[in-house]
Amino acid sequence: MSTLKYFVLAVLLLLPAASVLATANLTSSPRGPYGPYYVGQMPIFYYNLNNTGTTDTGTQRPLMNSNWVAVDMYSNNNYPSGKGPEGGWQWVSGDGFGPVPAGGTLIVNNGGPGSTPRWPDNDYCMGATGNHRVMMYVDSSNNVPETNNSDNNSIWSSFTVVNRPTPAPDMTTAPSLTPLGPYVQNQTASIPFRFFNTGTLVATATLKARAQIDFYNDGTANDAVTLGGAGRPILALGENRTENFYWPATTPGTHSIRVTYVDHRFETDEINECNNTTAWVTFQVLPVNLEGRLTARTVAPGTTLSTTTISVRNIGSITSPTFPYRVLIGGVQVGTGTTSAPLGISTTWTNLVVPINWTAPVSSATQTLAFTLEVTDPTNGLEATTTTIQVPPTSGPIPRLISCPTTMSIILGNTSNATARYWANQPVAPTCSSVGYTDVTNSATWQSQNMAVASVTNSGTKGQVTGHSIGITPVVASYSSLFATTSVSVVANPITLAITPVSRFIRSGSAASIRVQITANVNLNCTITGGVTTPITFSHTANVGQITYGPYATRPLTATQKVTVTCTNPLNPAETATRSSDIEVVPVALEV
Repeated sequence: MSTLKYFVLAVLLLLPAASVLATANLTSSPRGPYGPYYVGQMPIFYYNLNNTGTTDTGTQRPLMNSNWVAVDMYSNNNYPSGKGPEGGWQWVSGDGFGPVPAGGTLIVNNGGPGSTPRWPDNDYCMGATGNHRVMMYVDSSNNVPETNNSDNNSIWSSFTVVNRPTPAPDMTTAPSLTPLGPYVQNQTASIPFRFFNTGTLVATATLKARAQIDFYNDGTANDAVTLGGAGRPILALGENRTENFYWPATTPGTHSIRVTYVDHRFETDEINECNNTTAWVTFQVLPVNLEGRLTARTVAPGTTLSTTTISVRNIGSITSPTFPYRVLIGGVQVGTGTTSAPLGISTTWTNLVVPINWTAPVSSATQTLAFTLEVTDPTNGLEATTTTIQVPPTSGPIPRLISCPTTMSIILGNTSNATARYWANQPVAPTCSSVGYTDVTNSATWQSQNMAVASVTNSGTKGQVTGHSIGITPVVASYSSLFATTSVSVVANPITLAITPVSRFIRSGSAASIRVQITANVNLNCTITGGVTTPITFSHTANVGQITYGPYATRPLTATQKVTVTCTNPLNPAETATRSSDIEVVPVALEV
């Protein structure tokens, strides 16, 4: 390499990177005229952000952060770095944006409608009436490498501020008069704020307030919530109303919240746009930590338990609201409910007597069953604890009760009978084919676990089951402190359809003749479509056998046609059957 090349390379290495690579050049120009503005109004200044260079301004958004608008209220070149009586500054379009393409222009503004995010710390409202001026400062920190940093700023632009000539609303806000929280972690926090209209006119748009959440109480917003998407009712003149922000309090700790804007979409023209923000208000989100406990126990065979004692405690950091629980024996739910009162913080166990319904099984052998308590912790979700219930063998007779059949399938709207069979001493568990029983159907008490699916009679002819809706439900018979169950499945009415053309093949231009065969023990409304000029309708009357309807004629056909019949139970539209058949058209042979 020549000495000259070494020298050039050394010079390039010594030069700052910006000097070597910078070919962008930012300038700005106003998009006025601006104003006139009303006293108290938040002005919006639009500017062109130009790049007259030959490369983009870069792809890193933070490079574009130091753009701001300066307001010189008295045209005396006094515009403090911040807001004050003289005027103030505002960041252009909130956080960083860009890049600005080579030879291109971005239209920016000082955080008005349409720019995101909008921060109340960036708000500036007009104060004094008169003539004022404004200038945009571009890349004031020289973050963007440029060929020329001296031509960034716009020229001064004049505007006028006048008093508002007509009445207008003025919406303001303040924190709740009572302290916020604490709130339970993983529950929805209802956070109240007060809203006012202190202006001279009713608000012109619904209340669409927005609040910021500061997770770490460090003055930096990490989340935001708004009042209902469509907004809350319009604030009447002189109204003072409390509204709640609803926030999923998933993060524990000390947080802050403030209302950033009463009218965050700026739909209402107000007397003062700069009194829409509250100070930060702190609150806490704390966890509940529930524990449950059961005591192992021994229960004599055949004994029915109507209550049991559960033990619970809350070793978290906040009182727990009421919570649901379940008790299971042998994996089967025997009791469920919700506690009746909040549970305070304590390491001491609280005993609650809760209702259950369970009868200890009778057997010649010892039985050990899982005894489980499930509680739903508001913070941590489902918590379960398990011990055991032991049922010793019986030394005397072993009575048995079964409900026959053990499973039953009935058609919707139909009935079927269950029977209860009792053995005074049956060491081996019986089945419905076992003998030596006593029929106690009319002595037993019958109950359906889901009356909407199926009901069972408990008087007159006992054990008669009627299907009301498609589904499955247990039907339980009880007798002499014993329980037996039949699982009832309610199914739809079977509907069988068939379409029979009198002739499957017809000549082109001819009409086909069809018949419909239906087997259904339910009334149906039927419709024939396809190949007919207008749909053909007819009704089917419930029958256990097959019924033929027709013949019905199609319109003259010139091509193969699919004919469809659809039948529906008018009392239960979910019961619908459809069947189709093709009628094939044979072209007329050419005569020689």
